[in-house]
Amino acid sequence: MLLSSGCGRHWPDGRGIFHNEAENFLVWVNEEDHMRIISMQKGPAIVEIFTRFSKACAQIEEVIKKEGYSFMHNDHLGYVLTCPSNLGTGLRAGAMVKIPLFSSRPDFKSYLSTVKLQVRGSRGVDSASKGGVWDISNSDRLGTSEVDLCNIFIEGISNVIRWEQMLEKGQSCDAAMRAYFVEFRGRYPHYFYPPMALSSTLDDVPEWIRLGCGDAEYICAEKGATFPGDRCPDALPDLSEHANLCATGLRRNPDWYEKYKNVKTSNGVTLAKCIKTGIDNPGHPMILTCGLVAGDEESFTAFKDVFDEVIAKRNGGFGPDAKHPSNMDYTQLSKTVIDPTGKYVISTRCRTGRAVRGFPLPPSCNFQQRRNLEALIVKALESMTGELKGRYYGLHGSKSTNQAMTEEEAERLRGSGKLFQEVCVPQNPMIRNVTFYDASYGQEVAIRPMILLACCLLLFSQHS
Repeated sequence: MLLSSGCGRHWPDGRGIFHNEAENFLVWVNEEDHMRIISMQKGPAIVEIFTRFSKACAQIEEVIKKEGYSFMHNDHLGYVLTCPSNLGTGLRAGAMVKIPLFSSRPDFKSYLSTVKLQVRGSRGVDSASKGGVWDISNSDRLGTSEVDLCNIFIEGISNVIRWEQMLEKGQSCDAAMRAYFVEFRGRYPHYFYPPMALSSTLDDVPEWIRLGCGDAEYICAEKGATFPGDRCPDALPDLSEHANLCATGLRRNPDWYEKYKNVKTSNGVTLAKCIKTGIDNPGHPMILTCGLVAGDEESFTAFKDVFDEVIAKRNGGFGPDAKHPSNMDYTQLSKTVIDPTGKYVISTRCRTGRAVRGFPLPPSCNFQQRRNLEALIVKALESMTGELKGRYYGLHGSKSTNQAMTEEEAERLRGSGKLFQEVCVPQNPMIRNVTFYDASYGQEVAIRPMILLACCLLLFSQHS
């Protein structure tokens, strides 16, 4: 890294090391960073070590400022350093720990990663351990303060040693590890929430659903969802068994894939992002879905041939040059009363969608864009007066607003059909149930679409 990046140029000129008399405080000058500030000593005296480290940073910065300079720092990235892995605090609080029993567990490294501890061998990254000795430190640098990172290290190491002692006595430490994880999650909730992790509201849903609720593209071999959403493979996958409008169009016009596979919109949306849902979900010939989504407004022109084909097939031949009329003048509505008796219509509604220009569409929104969009929409909603005046409720578990609903409020709204379906409920029309009311039993009965289709075909054959 040092050579390829250029950090080794002019070696050894302008480099050196400072240390105090006790040699427990060191500063490397002009290695990877302008300064690498280190406080260390034998034994576990982390409070003493961190205190020395903190005072040193303050004293160095004071002199730097007197000379008319300052440390690189901003509200977004914290302290700015050469490698992105060190942005924020640049802090690595670590210790060499001898734990031969605990480190022999198969989940040793994976468990510690869940409580934000990084494990290295006794000679650094990717090295092996010797005699059960491991270098354990905080894993993160950015998004968490120096004190919190050091406390994560302190509490983590103290528990690791306690678990090692339990194993020395022949006791299991499984329950203690689970208890500490619950405690850790309560103390540092931002680690268990998007974009860094999943919301705790998804703890009990299947893994194949959880994979699509974080920050990464949805890749799930179990469900056949393996097409990348960020870039198109060189060759179009085999779509011979696919039955959605997008797949049908690409199968008939394979040159479209070649034409658009390397194209991106100004927001970075790729053809892969748009067609991923149609390639991951083959569909069924008797229930033709679109098989693609738009990542932003520009998608419709950037990948024009593909979208024009699907739009025409889905909307009765609506042509690429056709003009859509819009009329929201409610004074022109028919005066016909649809149910004069009031005995037949149970409920009525109008619904539509709107998207705000300047933002990507939901498939392509990043974490902050989604929050910014929510704030803008909520500002508009909460400005309404008269019969439209109301209050915004964030989804249960959301941290983007201080007005998130409770689980009970969510269930009430969902039960009355006013709240959209949770992402953890299957949305594929071939999976979703059809519900009808059976008066003989006084309850709702759910059947799968394919069973319903089979019953209809059977009845048709009997009467033909």
